[in-house]
Amino acid sequence: MNFSIFAHNRRMQQEIIKPGDYDIVLPIAKPDGIQKAVQIVSDVTEKATSIALMQEKVVGARCFFVENVCVVAVILEPFYLKSERDGYIEEIKSTIESAISGNAIITTDIDVYTKIKAEMTDAQKMALYKKVTERL
Repeated sequence: MNFSIFAHNRRMQQEIIKPGDYDIVLPIAKPDGIQKAVQIVSDVTEKATSIALMQEKVVGARCFFVENVCVVAVILEPFYLKSERDGYIEEIKSTIESAISGNAIITTDIDVYTKIKAEMTDAQKMALYKKVTERL
């Protein structure tokens, strides 16, 4: 290996990449980032969805609002213990309820998750709501 070529390449890399070339963006999951994200998002369902997605073990989240209750369907990473999963769901629920100042129901039912769409009729929402509340 020719040392002069290596030294030249290293010098070129240092000239190309400078610390000021990139803007450092804090991830939204930082404690101060969560409050900023909640303030920006005005719609209750969008708030609930974004808060659920900020949680570490949440892979997917969809929600709808019916009868003054926000129903949030989440897909979680696997848990080894049911008690651990239930505690995590309660944590998500309390976070969402404090952010929206209302009631929330969290479900891990994949059927409910797949049926939640952006444009749902009131009848569809009530049918899903009944399905979720029957399992509580």
